[in-house]
Amino acid sequence: MEVVETAPPPPRSSPSGKGSSRRKRVKFDLPTPAPVPGPSQASPSSSLGGNLAGDVPVPAPPPPVNIPKATPELTTFQKEWLERIKRISDGASLEDALGKFTIILGGRSFRRRGRGHRRPTSAASRAAPPVDLPPAETTSGAIGSSSGATSAGSSSTSKLKYNPAEAQKSFRANQRRALQSILSGPPQYCSIPPEQVEAHFRGVFSRVEWDPSFQFHRFPLSVADHLLLARFDPEEVWDKLRGLKNSAPGPEGIQYSTLKARDPGAHLLTAFFNKVLDLSTIPSSWKNAKVVLIPKSGDPSDINNWGPVSLLNTTRKVFSSVLAARLSSWSDLNNRLSSFQKGFRENDGCAEHNFLLEQAIGHARRANKDILMAWLDLEKAFGSVPHTFILGALQRAGGPESTISLVSALYTGSTSTIRVESGE
Repeated sequence: MEVVETAPPPPRSSPSGKGSSRRKRVKFDLPTPAPVPGPSQASPSSSLGGNLAGDVPVPAPPPPVNIPKATPELTTFQKEWLERIKRISDGASLEDALGKFTIILGGRSFRRRGRGHRRPTSAASRAAPPVDLPPAETTSGAIGSSSGATSAGSSSTSKLKYNPAEAQKSFRANQRRALQSILSGPPQYCSIPPEQVEAHFRGVFSRVEWDPSFQFHRFPLSVADHLLLARFDPEEVWDKLRGLKNSAPGPEGIQYSTLKARDPGAHLLTAFFNKVLDLSTIPSSWKNAKVVLIPKSGDPSDINNWGPVSLLNTTRKVFSSVLAARLSSWSDLNNRLSSFQKGFRENDGCAEHNFLLEQAIGHARRANKDILMAWLDLEKAFGSVPHTFILGALQRAGGPESTISLVSALYTGSTSTIRVESGE
């Protein structure tokens, strides 16, 4: 293509003394576009029958790059333990391997003490060191009488207050425990006689039957049962583990951070969990809980004014968290939960209730009207529901039989060791 421009000539004198009327025509040629590097591809203009006037060459897109999936390599520790877990063939070998795995991670092994609710509260039992420490507890103030625990705990607190090195070391090990020890002092334990505490919680933990004539809601056939029946995947377990923060450990004494550091990607935990599914057995160490009594408002000599908090083994808590997430997803897909239930759901339903409450209060204020609200608090709601009722509800909801058996095995034969001022 060429562009023709007509430009007036510069003024000059003619023989006749008049300017010339002739104009000069100048031609401009557009530069030839440089060839585009890369594979030759037909441009859009060529498909229409040649290069059209005004077309701009379009560069060819770069070839696709294959990005490999980021899969962390197994550590030597993980490779060795994966081979050991593969050789597990029964419940006894599973229990043994899990105990050794716990010791290697820096925890304590578990030896089953029988089928009672707690250890005997004899003098020898009280003199022995505890299995583990509660969140605000230090080694110095672990056991003993009230005065002994107070003096030892005060010594430990004083040590943290006036020894910067010890304070930093304790803070790195457990921030919550260090701050609580410095700010709140030694822990307070229930001073009620152990016999009364044991009698109270034997009644709480006793088997409670439910009315078999209770009419459960009828549901259609369930779908997506594979969410509950599939084997555990490392990504599934790791996604749950990495979101858990350190809390007071159970009898084994292992923190979540230890599992994250020694088992990145949760390959070993996944292998242990799949062995539990394959063998249809729950390790006995997962059934032992350490119970710490937290004081409520009111008379501390009344056992009802102490709230129990169960500390379970960390590996069992991860397993339960993954299983609970599966049950939650399965229940949502099958519409097994009431639309009025907002707690313990995958989405934050409590925020929805708070929003509705705020809107109701705002509407009453704008309309200058009264508003009445009723709050229903069920006493001991969590512990008052029999386990058999929970299993029955899961069965009526259409849960797979293997999943119901797995949940039942987690609670069958479980024991609790309650910590009081005089020991456990």
